[in-house]
Amino acid sequence: MRRLPDRTTAGAPRVPFLPEPPPGTEPQQTAADLLLRSWSGRLFIVSTILKLLVAVIRRIGTLPAFIEVLSSAATIGLVISLGYFTWRLFMLMKRRLLWRVRRKLILSYIFIGVVPVLLIIGFVLVSANVVSMNIAAYLFKDGFDGIVADMELAAQSAATQIAEQPTAVGEMLNRTQSAISQRYPGVALAFVPVEGSALPAEIAGRWEHEAPPTAIPYWTPADGFRGTTAVAGDEPGELQLVIRSLARIRGPKGVIGAVLADLPVNDRLFDALKESTGVKAVTPRFSAPEKTESPLQVVSGGADGNSSFSLFRNSLAFFDTTDWRNGRPRDATIALTYDVVELWDRLSRAQSQRVQLTGSSLGQAILFVLAAVAILFLIIQGVAVLMGLALARSITSSIHELFMGTERVRQGDFTHRININTKDQLGELAGSFNQMTGSIEGLLLTAAEKKRMEEELRIARQIQMSLLPRGPVDAPGLGVTALCVPAREVGGDYYDFFRLPNERLGVLIADVSGKGTSAALYMAELKGLVLALS
Repeated sequence: MRRLPDRTTAGAPRVPFLPEPPPGTEPQQTAADLLLRSWSGRLFIVSTILKLLVAVIRRIGTLPAFIEVLSSAATIGLVISLGYFTWRLFMLMKRRLLWRVRRKLILSYIFIGVVPVLLIIGFVLVSANVVSMNIAAYLFKDGFDGIVADMELAAQSAATQIAEQPTAVGEMLNRTQSAISQRYPGVALAFVPVEGSALPAEIAGRWEHEAPPTAIPYWTPADGFRGTTAVAGDEPGELQLVIRSLARIRGPKGVIGAVLADLPVNDRLFDALKESTGVKAVTPRFSAPEKTESPLQVVSGGADGNSSFSLFRNSLAFFDTTDWRNGRPRDATIALTYDVVELWDRLSRAQSQRVQLTGSSLGQAILFVLAAVAILFLIIQGVAVLMGLALARSITSSIHELFMGTERVRQGDFTHRININTKDQLGELAGSFNQMTGSIEGLLLTAAEKKRMEEELRIARQIQMSLLPRGPVDAPGLGVTALCVPAREVGGDYYDFFRLPNERLGVLIADVSGKGTSAALYMAELKGLVLALS
């Protein structure tokens, strides 16, 4: 008889319950690999070598044309390779910086909450700077216009007195100049007679910049002139600003002449304006432009003697000037400096109302309220930042616990449980994760127990098959082969052969009622009885 080979417990290859650990991440590229095994690294090396060779050749002598071309190509290669390296470094830093969810939340909070606040603060500062610049320019221009009006008043006063006493021109000029010079020390007056007049030209005061005019300019209006003019300066090709006012003198027979009030625009005048307005300017020097319509070009001069610009300190004043030679208008710009605190004090002093609680002016009270609001705003913003960081930490802590739990599960530790500290959606997610790992752990235990039982049944099958006759049975004129295939791993089927006298062969076939382990036990007991009786 011949028996079939034992049947395996599973027809397909065995698959493990736990997944294989994920393959390790690819090794990071080293600096040597980046230089030697990438196109950007090789381009960088080749370009660097070319640049070094060009530098050596340049020190020896002049460079041929093709070497210059190679040098330019090497420069382009260096720029491309360094740009690629910079991009790679940026992407690497971005990947490492934004890998953690906490950092992403913090950055998103910064972009949502902090950046708009900084933009608002910047907008407020820029707006305040623009307003302060305009206020400073307005105060300076208002004070300057006041000086122009004083010069007009002085010229008209002298013209009126001379019209009443034409024979005392010098006395009237000196009297007026003496009165106005107490406020403006650099002022000078001049009497300019009309052509054919018997009255002589007279001067009162020092003309520091140029000689007084000998004739009334043709372009001056009939009712006179007042404003800022550009006259020749101390240096050739330069112009100087001067405040001038011209008032015509009318006698019984018509215009007999004009009074010209002249005040140079210099540091002394600007110091007086500083005392009255709080805004300081430095006398600029202008160059005469080639075109008469062009604005005056600044040669030097500026706030505090330099041309640097800073917030809440510098401003500009724009003037309409007139060329004294031809009466054509031109634009001039003067740089100003101011102290924003002093500017605010001067504006607040205009408010005479006193605040009873603090005893300060209304402007100072407003400034105190603004400072208090700014401090309160900073406190609220700081608390909001701290609360945002705490909220981000609470969110990312739960996510980190979930991440660590999945890592432990991936490594095969299904006993790990996540601590549930919050009663929110993340807490529910952590509870679901714990239930999932518990279910997987139970399934694995069941699978392990099943596998153990299958292994024991496989051994029992081998033992049961060993109780049956092995190999074919040969008898004279007869060949017998038996086959036993249980419905399960083990069963109650039994057969056996016995050699009897007179060359006879006994065959025993038995079947225990039932299947499985209990039938196999009865079959083994029957085998023992048969062996004992045979």
